[in-house]
Amino acid sequence: MTRTFSRLSACAVFSGALALLSSSSARADDFHEAPDPSVWMNRPLSLTESVDLALQNNGDILRARQELEATYGISMQIRSLAVPKLKADGNYAGYDARNIEALQVPLPSATHRWSGSIRLVQSVFEGGRLVAAVKTASLTKQEALLRFQTVVSDKVLEVRTAYFDLLLAEAQTRVQEATLELQGKEHEDVKRRLGTGQLAHYDLLQSELALASARPRLIRAQNELRIGRAKFCQLLGFNIPADQWDNIPLVLSDPLVAEPYEIELPAAVEQAMQNRPEIQAQQKDVAIQSEHLTNARGGYFPSVQVVGGYGGFNDDLDRDIHGWFAGMDVNWNIFDGMETQGKTREAHARLTAAEEGLGDLRRSVGLEVQVAFSNLTESREVLEAQKLAQNLAEEGFHLATSRFHAGEITQLNLTASETALTEAKSSTLQTLRDYNVAVAGMERAIGLPIETK
Repeated sequence: MTRTFSRLSACAVFSGALALLSSSSARADDFHEAPDPSVWMNRPLSLTESVDLALQNNGDILRARQELEATYGISMQIRSLAVPKLKADGNYAGYDARNIEALQVPLPSATHRWSGSIRLVQSVFEGGRLVAAVKTASLTKQEALLRFQTVVSDKVLEVRTAYFDLLLAEAQTRVQEATLELQGKEHEDVKRRLGTGQLAHYDLLQSELALASARPRLIRAQNELRIGRAKFCQLLGFNIPADQWDNIPLVLSDPLVAEPYEIELPAAVEQAMQNRPEIQAQQKDVAIQSEHLTNARGGYFPSVQVVGGYGGFNDDLDRDIHGWFAGMDVNWNIFDGMETQGKTREAHARLTAAEEGLGDLRRSVGLEVQVAFSNLTESREVLEAQKLAQNLAEEGFHLATSRFHAGEITQLNLTASETALTEAKSSTLQTLRDYNVAVAGMERAIGLPIETK
């Protein structure tokens, strides 16, 4: 199940990102309606389906999508420096010619003023800021998408962990139900045998104690199952009706088993350095800060723009003058009060900080991979040891049952073997859950590559 999920979940992450890009033109105030849980609760849910539902409906992922959309808007603003601008302006003013002092000559006098133009303005030189703006816009979009993928990867790990937790809760509940049923049958058997004088009254008390002790364990297991289902539905973005909270009809289809998963630590670290979206996003941030430094240094250079368009005005002789025009604007701050120097120092410091952050992030990711590898190794070894312990507990219980019915041991001895078997089964289930979570954590640590069909 783990290896199959690795490929399918990666495809789901990629599909979610593509769906976001295709819907980037949607209105920002669109409301996402949560899915009808009854559609998904009428049949068992697989892990892959659960991840896909979370990608579509989880609140954290939906908010991350809106943040990505906002960043795309910022990218458009940054790129605007290099894009031509089409501008229009005009004004008009009228006045009473009788109140105007004019020369006593037979010339017409204007009674109004107007001017208007439509211009196309294109920056052609900004001291490197044009190229920096284009690069920064592209890098900003790439960084935003990588940050979004980081959120998705974290949420996929959370969903996988919750899925295994819920499988564990379901299995633990079944174990406690079976234990209670077994204790009930043995209690009835003890009562029947007590009447024949084969057992002491002490054995009956021990049987009643074992039966009474099994009920609280089942109640706790059922409560863990209810809570686990509620948390899992919240991760999937389901709105659960109030009348179903006590018994959410949610069933999972994948079994709680341990599939082989092998990976070497050096290869894992190498994959993480290449695939982790956090590292790639930080690399984009370093490149962005470098472009910001170029942009800040552009203040030392002149700004050159070419202008062309059509416009007109009227002169003092009330003549309308209009036509095409073209020209060039040059602006150069010879001394700007050291503003450019301050911006340059700020940009250089932010670039240095980003580079240091990248180095620290790589070390953190390396440590995370080592911890994940250690947890995976531990869970694999504990699982093997626990399977042996459960086999021994099962063998001991069968032997104790035979000896009890043969009258060789007391009810207390049988109860002890039953308790040991129940604890062994519960521990095995817990180690199965821990192993699967360790595998999921390892795949998150190495940055599972996105594959397409």
